[in-house]
Amino acid sequence: MINPFTYFFLSFVSGILCSNFRNAPIILVILLFACLFTRRRVFSASLVIVFSAGIILGTIPPGHQMNEGYYSMSPVVRKSFSYGYIIRYNSMDFYLNSDKTFFEGDRIDGVFSVKPIISSNGFNEYLISHNVLHKAGIAHLKGVSPGSGIERIRMNLVNRNRSLYTTETAGFVNSILLGYKRDLDRMLKESFRHSGVLHFLAISGLHTGIIYSIVLLFLFPIPVSRYIKIIAGCLIMLFYAFLTYGNPPVIRAVMFIVFANTGFMIKRRFDKYAVFFIAAMILLFINPNYIGDAGFQLSFIAV
Repeated sequence: MINPFTYFFLSFVSGILCSNFRNAPIILVILLFACLFTRRRVFSASLVIVFSAGIILGTIPPGHQMNEGYYSMSPVVRKSFSYGYIIRYNSMDFYLNSDKTFFEGDRIDGVFSVKPIISSNGFNEYLISHNVLHKAGIAHLKGVSPGSGIERIRMNLVNRNRSLYTTETAGFVNSILLGYKRDLDRMLKESFRHSGVLHFLAISGLHTGIIYSIVLLFLFPIPVSRYIKIIAGCLIMLFYAFLTYGNPPVIRAVMFIVFANTGFMIKRRFDKYAVFFIAAMILLFINPNYIGDAGFQLSFIAV
């Protein structure tokens, strides 16, 4: 028997995909009319509602568009790449291409040249799928102040690994544990690519499961209730999900962990297929553009 959540998931995804068509309202009217002739009218109407929600989410603009020009801003560095950074200002993300060195969590005060991203290559499409709609350059740097929060915690861990290992090893460790790839050695990356195991350098559900096993190993000797250990383990994994930039594979794995442990504590059967589709729908609700992201697709297809 097909899990009911399968129908809801497929309806939701179909709604997001159909949002790009001008005739989406006509399709919606036809589906509503068809519900009148089905035996399970309530269930069919529920699927149409979910389909409508997918259309609405797919048509919502991903963010505020800024005109090309110069702006005085003080954004915070959110993520580092090999040759640039993702910075955030007023809930908007920009791709900053700069040869200057910044740390995640730093607040950059200055004047920036801003222009919209035109989807012309793979990296631009990747940025747009993650709601990064503008590129920025530093026209005048006024100052940099160290920030706080989870970005600063991540950078402290990155710097700790840098002090413990060689440059190449630290880049590898930071990549597979924290998702920080700025220090990843290019030759090492090419070696993994030619070997067909490049996916090991990206944080996945496998990495998350190993981290959770280590967390349980440390929590096991503590003389407290089993439920307290489970709750503590789930909270640590939720923190780890944000620490690793909230990547879809990690979010999916953490959701599985949280739902499975919740079912164990309330003594309810764990339906892995229901959790699978719920996790996918939650991620698509957060960002419908994930539907075109290879990491999102491979993460769920592999399961």
